[in-house]
Amino acid sequence: MKQIDKKILYVIVFLALISSLLTALILGFVYEEKLQAYKLLQEKQQKQEKELLTQKLQEKFKKSMQLSIKKEMESFEKQEKERLALKVEKAYKTIEVVQKYTAPKSIKKEIIELFKDSDIFISDYNANAILLGNQELGDSSLVEYVDKDTRSIVLEEIQKVRHHGEGFLTTTNSVSGQKEIIFVKNLKKLDWFIGSVVNIEEKKAQKMQEYKRLLQSI
Repeated sequence: MKQIDKKILYVIVFLALISSLLTALILGFVYEEKLQAYKLLQEKQQKQEKELLTQKLQEKFKKSMQLSIKKEMESFEKQEKERLALKVEKAYKTIEVVQKYTAPKSIKKEIIELFKDSDIFISDYNANAILLGNQELGDSSLVEYVDKDTRSIVLEEIQKVRHHGEGFLTTTNSVSGQKEIIFVKNLKKLDWFIGSVVNIEEKKAQKMQEYKRLLQSI
């Protein structure tokens, strides 16, 4: 009887151990699952926080870029006028060198050859085009051309260089219908004047396209 009681006790102890082990295993699996779920949740939260931070930084940078673009576009016309004047001034300096080192009878021929494929135009005081440069006149000759406001631009250019030596004109081209800025400079010794034109609306549109592509890439 005592031996039977011992066996029963062994069985009870054994079952208790098995039960404890099973409980430990189950709890272990449950803990592992909860730990894994917690890790996934943490990773998801970190990813969301990172994406949100990246988005905020992108938005901040984009706003900064937009503000910078706005400021630059506000001074765009001024910058283009400076570039235009610099271009004509460089041409003028080049002509001074040609005049200094070229025989008088060859000077005009040399200047025409030098600028024939450039943006520089050359006119005389009788409103004749020596070189058209980048002027957009349509089917009109230089002397016949009038802008959208029926202004004779070449006559205004002549007045500008005669009275001031150099200067800017703003006009609306009758061919393109767009705003242009012209800079002219006197060549007194040759009875010529030189100049160049910038289509300011076209330039602005090109610049805005560049900025648009830049903002889209952010």
